[in-house]
Amino acid sequence: MLKHARERGVTAEYVAIETFDSLLLRLWRNTKDKPPELGAKVRRTVIASASIPLPSAGRANPILRLNALPISALPKRCLALTFRDPVEWGQLRHARGESEGRLILTKSDKVLCWGRRDVIEGAFDAKPLAIEARDLPEDIGAPENLWLKGFIEEAITKALARGKPLLCRTNRTGSFLIADARAEAQGALQPLHSVVGKPFGEIAGLFAPVTEDHPKPERVYWAEALSVSVDVTNDRLWLQLDPDIWVWPQYARRVATDFLDRRRGDRRNDKYNALLDAWVRIVLGTDERNTEVTLTAFDDGDEDENPSFRIGSRTAFARRLAS
Repeated sequence: MLKHARERGVTAEYVAIETFDSLLLRLWRNTKDKPPELGAKVRRTVIASASIPLPSAGRANPILRLNALPISALPKRCLALTFRDPVEWGQLRHARGESEGRLILTKSDKVLCWGRRDVIEGAFDAKPLAIEARDLPEDIGAPENLWLKGFIEEAITKALARGKPLLCRTNRTGSFLIADARAEAQGALQPLHSVVGKPFGEIAGLFAPVTEDHPKPERVYWAEALSVSVDVTNDRLWLQLDPDIWVWPQYARRVATDFLDRRRGDRRNDKYNALLDAWVRIVLGTDERNTEVTLTAFDDGDEDENPSFRIGSRTAFARRLAS
């Protein structure tokens, strides 16, 4: 169809998308002046202002702990790369691999990057024509800044993992920190070990399914993991932490559901609370409550090259409105 259209002088291209629902969601987010009646059907919840009076002295009013840490500072600048020819996502993935994890890349109107300038020049097959500093948008939740959220999340994940026995992984579903079985400094994972036992291993007797792309059966391994995301709620930035379990190879996760159910079956209330405490202690590197920690994604680099974050160690909480 595209060929016939082009033969008739019609400009015809195709755009690869994840799913039909994802495409419609992106279109909806970028549609301005949406009718309120349609918005009410699509968006079931809304953010509203609330005035919560303080409880009287001595009155029991239970607090619900949430899995989010306050972010008080995000990076304000990055590097913008100019190339002679358009750069595709495959080329960005190749450059990230060539840099051995020393670059964080995304695309907006230009290729945007964090990492040292000399590393950038050596990672691409065609060197950039220009590497310039650029200010980042302040509104991470704006529809026109959808690219920014993933860019920030990948960088903050690297910052949380730096110097710790943790692996970073970013895919279509988000960014993750994973307990590294091959790291030497395993002592840093002791808070996790004390809550859930051994934080990684092999799923005994389970093999990944044989497919056309994977013709040989593979052993399946697991590790404790943490899903990391950034969100804006009540005009404040929050780092959401969701304990999870990572499975290798990833396509074997669907055959590991019984193991995952058994492993996570008792993670409620007290145990989940202790697990969240353990992860906060590991990623922030402190036991101190109600303090702020400053982290950077790389060991060196100036403000434009090395993103910096300031994160509080006290998790968000909610209080019951009425008894």
